[in-house]
Amino acid sequence: MLGCLVFALTRWKKYPKVAMMVALGLGLLIIHLIIFVFVYDLVPPLFLKDTTSQNYEEITRIRRIVFLVVGLIYNTTAIVGYGILVAGIFMQRNPPPQPNSVAAGLNI
Repeated sequence: MLGCLVFALTRWKKYPKVAMMVALGLGLLIIHLIIFVFVYDLVPPLFLKDTTSQNYEEITRIRRIVFLVVGLIYNTTAIVGYGILVAGIFMQRNPPPQPNSVAAGLNI
């Protein structure tokens, strides 16, 4: 991702809007990755620290719910970065020229 960010920044003068959107999307994804490294390390122990007195099924249920919720939050926040990145990639594209009927060989 860092290589793509550097590449987008080198294209800033030629394509300023596209480079800005791509750099913003990649920057958000990099920040997202850094934040969720800590979230996945720190949040589950908060909910699972006092599970020694509970039975195995209860611990398993709590663990599944915690990782399900953290995973849903991870994926929904990643959508923002990927959405901006895809919008930047596809912005300012010209549609391909449409062939007319004579050039295409259709003499009707």
